[in-house]
Amino acid sequence: MEHASFVSTATVKGALVARIECNSVGQRESAILQEALVEAAENGHWRLAVDMTNVTILTSVGIGMLITLHKKCHEHKGKFVIFGISPEIVDLLRLTRLDKLLKIAKDRDAAVKAVA
Repeated sequence: MEHASFVSTATVKGALVARIECNSVGQRESAILQEALVEAAENGHWRLAVDMTNVTILTSVGIGMLITLHKKCHEHKGKFVIFGISPEIVDLLRLTRLDKLLKIAKDRDAAVKAVA
């Protein structure tokens, strides 16, 4: 699968910073994103900061992908944080109480610091 149009990654201070490039994260996108991020993390970067600035729609499958990535990072003694989240998606995460499970940072610098 072609991952480049869905996610871009960079290593910043030992953290894998992944920017989701698509606006909607549904079933198709979630599968591609999860595959790409797990593949990148397996190369030694289980300290994962996911930039969701471009994401305006997050389906239940997209939420499931975030939970799966969170679990995989913790299984590998890593850390997982999301940032750049729209107010609507923050409200959704609060409503479902997933803001208690998923670490949310205010910006990239805070996210990198949180996973370092």
